[in-house]
Amino acid sequence: MTNRGKLNDTLAAMFSNIKYRNDYLFYAHMIGQCSIKIEEMKAPAGVAFNIDHYDLYINPELFDKYTLPERLFILKHEMMHILYDHVGRQEERIHLPWNYATDCAINQQANPDHLPENCVTPKTLGKMMDQKIPSNQSSEHYYDLIKQHVDEKQKEKQEEYEQSKENGDADPSDAPPELLDNHEKWQESTGDGDLQKDMTKKMIEKSQEETVKGKGTIPNEFSDWMELHSRKSEVNWKKVLRGIVGNKRVGSRSTIMRSDRRFPKRQDLRGKTKDRKFNLLVVADVSGSMNDQAVLSTLGEVQHICDITKTEVDLIQIDAQAYAPEKLSKKTKLFDRKGNGGTNLHPALDMAKKHKLDYQAVVVLTDGGLWDDDIDYFAALNKKVIWLVEKNGQIMSDMNSGKMKAFKLKE
Repeated sequence: MTNRGKLNDTLAAMFSNIKYRNDYLFYAHMIGQCSIKIEEMKAPAGVAFNIDHYDLYINPELFDKYTLPERLFILKHEMMHILYDHVGRQEERIHLPWNYATDCAINQQANPDHLPENCVTPKTLGKMMDQKIPSNQSSEHYYDLIKQHVDEKQKEKQEEYEQSKENGDADPSDAPPELLDNHEKWQESTGDGDLQKDMTKKMIEKSQEETVKGKGTIPNEFSDWMELHSRKSEVNWKKVLRGIVGNKRVGSRSTIMRSDRRFPKRQDLRGKTKDRKFNLLVVADVSGSMNDQAVLSTLGEVQHICDITKTEVDLIQIDAQAYAPEKLSKKTKLFDRKGNGGTNLHPALDMAKKHKLDYQAVVVLTDGGLWDDDIDYFAALNKKVIWLVEKNGQIMSDMNSGKMKAFKLKE
């Protein structure tokens, strides 16, 4: 597909139409720094970061169906996804709820006369969820609200509407809000996160410079965007843990040491044996110096990641002593607090050995108040170790050595 359709006319209006340029000139200069791709897809437009630049995708077949004011906002909408770093901020969030959340946040910045009908706004989102949705909140805030609502009841409601459409008796007011972009192109983004921030910051600076030269208006959010893209990406411990356990699922392999179970007399058929499971050991300091919420929320995150990756998790809690291992689950209870800091954690490894636990990596939850030789016990395992230190704790230098990495927990 090479036909640009009404794209050129829309861009011309952003640059030179006196009625629109004041609101759209800055975004036109952002688009001018993107590589435009004409492509068939399910949305009128989309964006993706491609190693050292952004690609702006346009589907003329859908894009051209909108009025000029609507097309102007669709292009602004795509640039705002870049400006607010919605690809990078998605992190571990589920794609579809994050789609709705980001659209709800940025669609509020549209001229109401330019917003296509029934797009995601607090009003349309509130109707879908049967509750009042606050205005002018972050994408993360809307995501949390939406995620709580995404259940079987909502799924049934959507299916009922689709069925009524087929029957010809659907009420348009019952339709769920529409996404201007299903953000499928986000999944095609490639490149370093910090480089992406640097490139975006330069685009913002250049767009500001050109907009001032053209006597246009700089958006009020300019300083927020500059600050957002000035921050370097932090390594997320959850991504590191997923990288360790994510590709270690149980599999099977052929072996000549076993006969086929269905045809035991067939010498030409090989049997199968399961590969060894990847197991994770979690050592949790539950002494009095640890914050209850920090322990519970962190264990919950670990368990969620391991559920997704089908990883077995053995938990050993330790305060004044190491307790017998248990399988980590949503029903896991914390032991009563018996210590007040200064806990030695290496007895947990002795407990694991006593119970003959087989594990390939370790997550240690601690306040960081350890002796150096305690860390040496974990280093001697010669296995991947993730140290998760409470926000008020101290990361000791030896925690970041060999196969070990340390992270400070946030609120």
